[in-house]
Formats: sequence, structure tokens, C-alpha cells
Amino acid sequence: MEAEMEKRHAAELEAVDGPKVVETFEDLSLYGKAEAAEAQGGAKPSKAQRQREKRAKEEAEREARIKEELANIGDTQQKIEARQLFELLAPLGLRVHDIPADGHCLYRSLSHQLHLADGAATSYQELRRAAAEYMRAHPDDFLPFADLSPYEDEEGDFVGGREGAWSSYLADVADSATWGGQLELQAISRQLRRRIRVVTVGMPLLTLGEDIAEGDQAGGDLTVCYLKHAYGLGEHYNSVVPFSAAAGGSGGSDAGGEAPAAGMRVTDFSSDDDGE
Repeated sequence: MEAEMEKRHAAELEAVDGPKVVETFEDLSLYGKAEAAEAQGGAKPSKAQRQREKRAKEEAEREARIKEELANIGDTQQKIEARQLFELLAPLGLRVHDIPADGHCLYRSLSHQLHLADGAATSYQELRRAAAEYMRAHPDDFLPFADLSPYEDEEGDFVGGREGAWSSYLADVADSATWGGQLELQAISRQLRRRIRVVTVGMPLLTLGEDIAEGDQAGGDLTVCYLKHAYGLGEHYNSVVPFSAAAGGSGGSDAGGEAPAAGMRVTDFSSDDDGE
């Protein structure tokens, strides 16, 4: 009996007060909860603002990857040079792309650069022959600076005279694994009518072919890096590629880290095949 009276009393109170729609005045809004929060917090971010925030986030992530890679590099001569080279390339948006140390590294590096720039499958053998051909046609520009000492006999005389030594030098440029240097870079730059940039730790940026007029250039610049302590044998050339999140992970010099651009044919630059 008492329980029934309490139930009836509660129903009478509800009829007088009405249903409790909102608990406080602040709960009453013309907007939904999400819209109300946005109305209180200001205008919705513009598309340009969202893009700026996205770019800032991507840049912060890129800087974090660079710091991580620098932290993973040690302190031997090789690693000190690698670290400093990384610091030179990173602001340019570039990273090292490893090339085999087989005597053809200069030519393979340029072959790789031509592939990236033009999609061309120019083999290192073709570049060797191009260098030799240009140097043979312009001896006055190269012969005075060529190291012909390997072609001397025990008495210090050139085998076959100076001209014979020069011919042997060019034969080695064209068809051997003799290491290439600045003379060969200059010859290839002129033969291809392309500027070649060489990044070296502790040295200003070297550009071969600066005298090639803008209208005479056959294409964009090619960029390689020169290392003095890369391997036990010393000097070495590597190519470079854009520094990208798609490179996949911590290694800034993974030979296979870069995905080929759309429409580009994949070429194995470490192969000994001629590719012609």
C-alpha cells in the first residue's frame, strides 16, 4: 500500500514539472554537439591552412628521419665521410645511391644518372667509349694532363713513345676496368653536352661543362658524389637519388631503395652486361 502511494506521488510530480529535456542552459544549442564545439572554437580551417599543416608535418618527419640516419653513422674515416656527405646532400633533397666498386664506378654512376634523368639505358661501356672517343679527337685538351706513368718501361721511357702511351691510355679508358677521374668526367660532359656536378666532402661543388651554353645543353645536370674513403682501396664514385620516404627505412644509401618512376624501365646498373 505504501509503495503504491509513493509511485502515484512521483507520477503527480512529473506531471507538474514536465520532462527534464536539458540539465543546464549550456546544453541548449541550435547546433549538434560537433557543430556547437566548432562554433565555440572558431571557423573551420581553410584548405590552404590544412595543406600548410600537412607540409609542416611532412617536413618534421623528414627532419626526424635525417637525425635518425645521422645518429646511426659511426666515427671511422669512412663513416665520418659518409656522415658529412649525408649532411651535404640532405639539404639538396638527395641521398647516396651505392654503385659497385669495380673500376667502373664513375661510368656506372653516370649511367644511373642518365637513367634517372631521361629514362635512357646508356651502359657504362658506352660511356667509356664516348670518353675515349672525345679525348682522342681533342688531344690538346687532355694529353698534357693525363697520367701516362703506367705506360713507362723500366728505364722511364714511354713504350711506343708518348703517342703510343696516349693510345694505350685511351684503349684502357674504352675497354678496361681502369678507374676514371676528372679528365674522363670532362670528356663525357662535352661529348654528351651535359653539365656534371661532383659533390665532395671538404671541397666546393665541382661542375664540369660550365662553359656549355644553355641552348646547347642536351639535358639537365647529372650529379655524382666522390668519396676518398669509401672502400679499402680508397677513391670511389656513387650516384645520388632524391631523398624520399619511399626509400624505405634508415639506410640512406640502399642501392635498391628507390622505386622507379612511372613509365621508366628498370635497369640493373651493377650488371656487367653491355645492354646494347
